[in-house]
Amino acid sequence: MFRFYNVVRLLLALSIFMSYAIPFYIPINFIWSILQPKLTDRAFFHKFGEYFLKMFFHVIIFAFVVAVPHLESIIALIGALFNTPLAIALPALLDIILCHFLRSYESLPPIRRPLWLKLKIFKNCFIVFLGTAGTVVGTLVTVVRIVRVSINF
Repeated sequence: MFRFYNVVRLLLALSIFMSYAIPFYIPINFIWSILQPKLTDRAFFHKFGEYFLKMFFHVIIFAFVVAVPHLESIIALIGALFNTPLAIALPALLDIILCHFLRSYESLPPIRRPLWLKLKIFKNCFIVFLGTAGTVVGTLVTVVRIVRVSINF
C-alpha cells in the first residue's frame, strides 16, 4: 500500500531534483561570461566549458554535503543569519528610506502628514526590531543546537 506521506516525499524529492539547477543559473552565467573570452583558442573548452563549470559546482556542493555530518543545522544557521534580516528587516528599512526620499507623504493633507509619518516610522521600526530579534534568537538557538550535536557526535 502506497501511503500518502510516501507520495509527498516522492513529490518533494522530484521538485528538488527538477529545480536544483535554477539557483546556479545567474552565478554560472556570470562566471562563464568572464571565462569564455579566455578560452577562445581552445575549441573543446569553448564548446563544453560551461558544462564542466556546472559539473565543478555540483561536485563542490556534493563534497560539502558529504563532509558536513549535520547539514540541517548549518542550513538553519544560514537561514537565521541571512533570510530573516532580508525578508523582514530590510523591506521596512527600505520603506523608511524611500518614503523619506521620495516624499510619498506629500499627497496627504498637511494636517495628517505628521501623524501618518510618525505611525509609518513607528511601524517600520517595530518591524526592524522584530527582524533583529528574530535574527539574534534564531542564530543563538541554532548555534546552541550545533554545539550540542557536535558534543554528542
